[in-house]
Amino acid sequence: MCVFSLTAIEPGLRNIVIEASESKSVIHTCADNPAWSVGTSHFTCNPGTKGRSLKIRNKADLPFHLCYVQVFGVYAHWLSNLALHKPTRQSSTPDLTYHSALVVDGRRDSGYALTAVGVICWWEVDLERFYRIQEVAITNPNGSPYNLTNFMIEAYAPNAPRTCATVGPALRSGETRHIACNHDTKGSKVRIRLLGRKPRQKLAISELEVYAVQVDMINLAWEKPTQQASIPANKNRRSFAAVDGIRDDRYAWARSWWMVDLEAYYLIWEVVITRKEKCCQKGPARDFVIEAFHPSAPLMCGHIVEQTVPSDGIQHVPCPPNTFGSKIRIRILTSHPLALSEVEVFGETAIYKPNERANLALKKRAWLLSTTKSRADITVDGNIDPRPSTYNIQIGPKVDSAWQVDLEAVYDIKHVVIFTRTVTVTYLKLNIKITAEDPATGQPGALCTEMQSVQANEMKSFACRPGTMGRIVKIQLTTPTNQALKWCEVEVHGGKIW
Repeated sequence: MCVFSLTAIEPGLRNIVIEASESKSVIHTCADNPAWSVGTSHFTCNPGTKGRSLKIRNKADLPFHLCYVQVFGVYAHWLSNLALHKPTRQSSTPDLTYHSALVVDGRRDSGYALTAVGVICWWEVDLERFYRIQEVAITNPNGSPYNLTNFMIEAYAPNAPRTCATVGPALRSGETRHIACNHDTKGSKVRIRLLGRKPRQKLAISELEVYAVQVDMINLAWEKPTQQASIPANKNRRSFAAVDGIRDDRYAWARSWWMVDLEAYYLIWEVVITRKEKCCQKGPARDFVIEAFHPSAPLMCGHIVEQTVPSDGIQHVPCPPNTFGSKIRIRILTSHPLALSEVEVFGETAIYKPNERANLALKKRAWLLSTTKSRADITVDGNIDPRPSTYNIQIGPKVDSAWQVDLEAVYDIKHVVIFTRTVTVTYLKLNIKITAEDPATGQPGALCTEMQSVQANEMKSFACRPGTMGRIVKIQLTTPTNQALKWCEVEVHGGKIW
């Protein structure tokens, strides 16, 4: 930063200090008692000087006059770059020369990360704590043939995506663009994801900076109603001792299970358990599971199998993506009791709205992963007429060919209904597999059902496994055959989660 000034009155030229302020409490000294003269003076600030405001003052409060001031520098966010040197990953790395960590090395003009050619391309940084994301600065590689364009910035904690911003226009070569996030964008990870699902696209990023403020997480289990399989005579060993907010000698003593009612529906990020090592004559339980009670079925958060308890007795158990529930149960798989000094649950409010009658796929975006020229969208237009004269599509005969639909939100999938086409010659029964995937998590699709037989001229409803949640529903052939499966309509039914 350089300060340029013109003409000053002599009494104020001594004991001058120039300061740059990031906030009321963070002030940097640009220059202290520099050599001034009447007329034009130039000053170079001390290294690391940054701020939102500049102040020139006389230490002795003597008057001075300035005619003109200019300030020069480069843009620096008033917050620290939280992505610097943090863990990263990307959808694919075809060449280690372009690995994901280059995006957080602090250098905008160095190398860049590059994914392989693919339909789904993304890059992600783990901030390792929960933040309210205010701004993301992204730098396009200089000289790369793959300019950043048509992408989405998402934050999630650790699995529920929140859109920071969607960027359409392409960045120029070497350009750094500062993007303000939508209000209340919170998360512990930031992901850049290309939109459009083009078959030959690549993602290239030179540098990404994240500016955010830390958000204190609230323990959802604190002083909530609790239960356990057995009630010991000692009150200090009863179930409520594990949610009193204190990690002390008061602990819940449970033999087969312990449960807390969160009294609302949540997306569960993490469960933190504090245990007592020396609690029981047989020793503490070392094989137990943590479950979140979803309306359809319990969802697994974690399975703990160990030889020793951590030295401080505290275990952090992050839940898998899309772990929703209103209750948390710890179920013991051995005859040994479990001594819980404290159980803490962290997550965010979610809404579960069951509506199994509505067709979630109706008029949503659908596409085919095959060489067929059929139109995928005609199978979600609401027309269930199976006659050959009407519009219908096919997948196959290649086993890997598939059909997909984007429900545009994460749902708890209950049923998938397929209306097959009427044909003059009935083909053999073909086996299919149905999966549901949430692209924001980067995890494989959840299996709805598999090895199900489908034949011509029938309406068949498939019940999904409990806890099948996702945004993209995929139907794929699993039978090696030279025949194709033809249908006229697909319906998806379930409950929305948001």
